[in-house]
Amino acid sequence: MRPSTFNHFQFTANPVVHSVVLSLANQTPNAGTALNDVLTVNALDAAGQTIIGNANYIDSNGNPVALTLSVLNNQAGGKGSVTIQGPARITSPQSAPIYAHYDGNWLQSSTISVAASSSAVATLTGTTLTTVPTVIHQYSILGTPIYATTGTDGNIWFTQLGGSQTIGRITPSGTTSSFSTTGSPGQIIQAGDGKLWFVESNHNFGNITTNGHITEYSTSGSTYTNGVGLAAGPGTSLCYTYHLTGNVTCTTTAATSFTTLSTVGGGPWWILFGSNGYYWTSNIFNSTISRISTTGVRTSFATPSGVTTARLINGSDGNVWYCSGTIIGKITPNGTFTEYSPNLASSISDIKVGPDGNIWFTDTGAASIGRITPAGTITKWNVTNAWNVLQFSPNGNLWLSRAGWIGIFVL
Repeated sequence: MRPSTFNHFQFTANPVVHSVVLSLANQTPNAGTALNDVLTVNALDAAGQTIIGNANYIDSNGNPVALTLSVLNNQAGGKGSVTIQGPARITSPQSAPIYAHYDGNWLQSSTISVAASSSAVATLTGTTLTTVPTVIHQYSILGTPIYATTGTDGNIWFTQLGGSQTIGRITPSGTTSSFSTTGSPGQIIQAGDGKLWFVESNHNFGNITTNGHITEYSTSGSTYTNGVGLAAGPGTSLCYTYHLTGNVTCTTTAATSFTTLSTVGGGPWWILFGSNGYYWTSNIFNSTISRISTTGVRTSFATPSGVTTARLINGSDGNVWYCSGTIIGKITPNGTFTEYSPNLASSISDIKVGPDGNIWFTDTGAASIGRITPAGTITKWNVTNAWNVLQFSPNGNLWLSRAGWIGIFVL
């Protein structure tokens, strides 16, 4: 050996494989950012020593051993994946690097497993890459989105808080546009005619095509709307609420006539057409949720916690879900309630069903994003800033908004 030089030796320490352990250099990368994560395959002998060198693996009977790597991606409704880059079939200690490549798209977790060609290998231990939720690609906008939906064009459409007489649109690549209205728009929905419909504070309601052309209609008398609740019903039906009169009024996408479907006690706010064939309304003046048939027969149910409800959505379990303050709840078609209080919840502002079938929510008071399964299991993640409105895009991304900003939240 010569001083001040590196001397490399290769040797074999017992090539008899007794167990295999996989490990990743970084098991918890930030979601939304592609990376190559170094994957180490440690083949161990009976004494627990890692086998190194240039000999082929054998089992305790002296037979050749091949190790094969495989990946199982849990996408949770998205399209993200991890793939093996490098040799996936290994017969000897490797000098060539092996990577687990994460493509950066929506991915909940990915499990990498190893199989051995010999049953004499006693233990095979895989490894799991779990992405860390993060907000990426924040885009600056004017105003504060308060209602949002996804259009047939794949873009996110939104209306804004504070008297803004505009409807906004943002593309998956972050290009924003705004379109002027005569009143301040409230709830915006995608209807079956391919247009986005909205209600306004000046007692109008209207539609906007995906290329930005707006048509507005004036309501009259007790059919007034005030820019809050709107729902698409069966066929071409559209129904909206007016909390000051308590009316639920219906028309069609032709907007040629308006009919009062029902008068709800208190102040009907949000309206939803449920998968069970009823309209459902929340109430800001009393703690009830009302169920209304398409012929106008109404039944009201008092919430068990006494909360006044705000937003309503159709859950993947066939129930109607709602949020109010620190509560997320659901009501079955026959009026049975279940309520949940997420840990440290202070101001739940929006709920939506995700591509994974779970209910997702924003908690502006606690600056967190949460998910609740239909069975009631709750997971929360703290995020930078307090985001309020959320919406899923067709590619599975979760879009969030707050004053002056729209961002993408990736698991």
